[in-house]
Amino acid sequence: MIAILFILVFLTQHIDMYQVFAIGSFGVIPNTIICGILYISFVFVLIFGNMKFSLPRPVPYSMKCFFIVLIGILLSGLYPLFWGNSLVIVQYFKTSLHFYFLVFFTFLCFFYPISFKTWNTAIKIWLVISIFVNIFGIYQIVARAFDLPFAWLKLNNVSLMSRDTLQLDSFKQLSLQFQNFFRATSFFSEPSYLAIFNGFTLIFLVVPYVQSRSAFLRSKFLTRLTFISSITAMFLTFSLTGLLAVLIIILLIILIERREYIKKIFGLILIAMCFIVVTDSIVSSKLDTSVLSLFEERISGIISGGTKRHKQISGESFTTRVNLANESFKLWKKSPLFGVGLGTHQYHHDTENTFGGYSALVALGEGGVISFIGFCGMFFFLFYDSYKLKKRTENLEDNIGVRLQGLIIYIMAVLFGINFFTTNSFVTPALWHTLGLCFSILYISRPSSSV
Repeated sequence: MIAILFILVFLTQHIDMYQVFAIGSFGVIPNTIICGILYISFVFVLIFGNMKFSLPRPVPYSMKCFFIVLIGILLSGLYPLFWGNSLVIVQYFKTSLHFYFLVFFTFLCFFYPISFKTWNTAIKIWLVISIFVNIFGIYQIVARAFDLPFAWLKLNNVSLMSRDTLQLDSFKQLSLQFQNFFRATSFFSEPSYLAIFNGFTLIFLVVPYVQSRSAFLRSKFLTRLTFISSITAMFLTFSLTGLLAVLIIILLIILIERREYIKKIFGLILIAMCFIVVTDSIVSSKLDTSVLSLFEERISGIISGGTKRHKQISGESFTTRVNLANESFKLWKKSPLFGVGLGTHQYHHDTENTFGGYSALVALGEGGVISFIGFCGMFFFLFYDSYKLKKRTENLEDNIGVRLQGLIIYIMAVLFGINFFTTNSFVTPALWHTLGLCFSILYISRPSSSV
């Protein structure tokens, strides 16, 4: 039962656009409900069961940094308590309560005996689901161009909207239009989330192959279909976040894998490029828009800073992210040590946006130096420990545990790129539940674990 709940929590971490019901302006999503059931089950086992719980000895530095983040967020409430009004105080408590609810899953993964088999099953199901997710995302490209059914999905999670503009009837998926081409979103609220989902999908597919481990899916046909659909859908998201994830994976393989393994990645790159070129040709001929040309235009516009020769494309999010980063620094200057309070970004006169831009800078601006040091330290030590584990296990015979352990350094690298350079997921299950997987596999999971 508990193993099933862990799997469901992991699989639903990205499904935050559909609420089951709302409590005020907070949308209760499936992941929240499953987490609640898991936490209750944990308390029941703790009180009435015979299962023993214990932290790894010695306690890893990454775990210590995690607890520093928790303490920093708690202390960030001092600023709204002493200098904020009732609205700011209430918002801090609401956001902090949600934050601690999310990270309790990560806390469970520290010492709850989750087996390699459970995580292996979760990833297998993830890969099978990704086929349907990506095929639907590809279908939407056609559906939006020719006004077919399910071209746009209505989203109902009030938490995704600005806190002062709750208009559910007008809330749909976000996707910029370039002539007849709309960026792929699939079941997600915007293209970047589909790109992030596929970033992890590619890790689950590519890394075991490069490391000469057995694939998660036994069927070669399903494995190849998953890879092709993932590459195609990620390309059609037209997302720099997706591009960053792919570049991180490739660069890390070149840097840390054995020379004889590195050759495999170039074969995969060649195959991927063939499908990308074919996909771009089809899109260009049917929709009069080349996605490859759009990528070139977008990257050139960012590098040049939007000069007359290379103008930034319409709706470019990079500039917005930079502005959000500047706002986070302004907030940090108000209260360098403790921050201005988690979730209170929009309530300050020198900010124009509801939320911060990057997770790391949210930790700095809203959580202060304490939270920021803990957040950065947690990433550093998780990455360092995963690298040591990889080197220690790369000569071992293939098995479920070794295959899972080989993934962690790649997951951490992509999480670092996303949360430090492209996305704010500081108060989302997508960050903390993925970190839970990493903590569990690095320090706790064993073949003999009972869950």
